Amino acid sequence: MELKTIGELLKKFRREAGLTQEVLAERSKLSIRSISDLERGLSRQPRYETLDLLTKALGLSAEQRVALFSLARPSLPGADTPKPPLPVLPVLPVPPTLMLGRDQELTLGLELLGKGQTRLLTVTGPGGVGKTRLALQLADELNPAFESNLAWVDLSAVSNPALVPQAITERLHLNEQVGRSHSGQLIAFLEDKSFLKICHLERRRCRIKRSIVGILTGTGVTIGDA
Repeated sequence: MELKTIGELLKKFRREAGLTQEVLAERSKLSIRSISDLERGLSRQPRYETLDLLTKALGLSAEQRVALFSLARPSLPGADTPKPPLPVLPVLPVPPTLMLGRDQELTLGLELLGKGQTRLLTVTGPGGVGKTRLALQLADELNPAFESNLAWVDLSAVSNPALVPQAITERLHLNEQVGRSHSGQLIAFLEDKSFLKICHLERRRCRIKRSIVGILTGTGVTIGDA
C-alpha cells in the first residue's frame, strides 16, 4: 500500500521505531498535539524545523528522510521568494579503462553506501592503485539509487580548508546568495536531497577532509572521497 500523506508515513516510521506519540514528542522536543495533528492530517505542511526534529528523533535513514520531506514539501528557512531553477550538476569523468581486481572493495563500498547509514566513505592507498577509478565505479553503480543526483568535485588543487565550501559551491554551479555563507548555501541546497558527491583530494589533506565533514553535519548528503 502506497502511503500518500505525510501523516501516514510519519505514523509508519513512528510505529516501526516502536515509539508512542508521547515518547516521540519528548525526543523531538515537540508537543504531542503537533505530532497528533500531523498524523491525523490536520497539519499537512509542517515547518522545515519541525520535520528536521522529527527525522532526527526517529533516527531515519537518508532515503526515509527524503521520502518524508518530499511528501511535506516544506519551505526552507528564508525561502519566501521563488526558487531558482536547479543547477546543472558537473558530470562524472569517463574512466579510460575497465576496472579490474577490485570486486571485493566495490562490493563493500556498495554495501556501505547503499544502506543509507554511511555518509562519508574514504578510499585511501598509494598513488596509482586505482582509488579514483573505484570511486567512479561506485558512483556509476549507485546512480539509479540516487536518481542521478551525483556530482564530481575536484578539490585536489585546494590547500586552504576555508576555501572548500566556496570551491564546492562553484563546482555545483550554485548562484551566490547575498547574506548567506557558502557553507550555509550548500547545506540549504543539499539538506532535503538524496545526493552523492565524489570529492577528489590530494593525499594527506586531512584539514580539507575535516571541512567536508563540517558540511556533512548540517546535511543528509552522502560523500565519497578518493
